[in-house]
Amino acid sequence: MILLDIANIKLTYIRRANASNFAPRILVVFLLPTHTAEWEYACRARTATPFHFGETLTTDLANYNGSYTFAKEKKGIYRKETTPVGSFLPNGFGLYDMHGNVWEWCEDHDRSDLSKAPKDGSA
Repeated sequence: MILLDIANIKLTYIRRANASNFAPRILVVFLLPTHTAEWEYACRARTATPFHFGETLTTDLANYNGSYTFAKEKKGIYRKETTPVGSFLPNGFGLYDMHGNVWEWCEDHDRSDLSKAPKDGSA
């Protein structure tokens, strides 16, 4: 029997259907969050700023393509690969890598106009 420490594994290049089929085989049940409510809430961890760590984003705070700047920040590094889980500080809920590293999977699509989002928290 092989035991996996799945708590620190990051998944990249995997299709949603494959993950949905694989999860029950390792006895994992997961539900995807809605983007407009649940993921944003979990990501910001009750903060009112654009990022859980404040008003700005740098490559010292998250893994992303530092060639693209946010606000008036200087260009940062572009690692061209994912970083190990926990390489950056967690948010107030103890969640790591909520900004950058890999794309998030959500039940619904990102909506720029939240007035059309369901009011009941559904996707």
